Amino acid sequence: MPDLIVHAAAGYLAGRGLKVLAPAAVAGALIPDLLRAFGIVSDLAWPYTGTLHEPLPVLLACVLVSRLFVPGWRKSALIGLGLGAASHLILDILQDHLGWGYFPLFPLSRGSFECAILPPEGHFWAGPALVALCVLVAKIHRRPA
Repeated sequence: MPDLIVHAAAGYLAGRGLKVLAPAAVAGALIPDLLRAFGIVSDLAWPYTGTLHEPLPVLLACVLVSRLFVPGWRKSALIGLGLGAASHLILDILQDHLGWGYFPLFPLSRGSFECAILPPEGHFWAGPALVALCVLVAKIHRRPA
């Protein structure tokens, strides 16, 4: 759960910082983990669970989700979803998972990669700090009634 909070907060900050649809950026930041949860629940997708969390399937999911928006909002939604998903994948690649890492070029390559800059338990200290920063940014950007 703290990991989802960190990703949602990072998506929000990225969306606000780049002035895209912030709710879409938050949703996009959650897409990779939602895809992984789907893979764990689905017996059919079980062998492919890890690959659902990689850039190409996540991009496809962002495109599909953006199609749920009304035509005038689809481009903005896709940009927000993509930005949030990118922030999620970047944070995951920076984190040390004490294992295989990620396959950023799947299905073109089976090579795994991770930078291992952030500690595995980093979301426990980063979560509260990022949420506090989100509250501060929201207060600063709040429009007067």
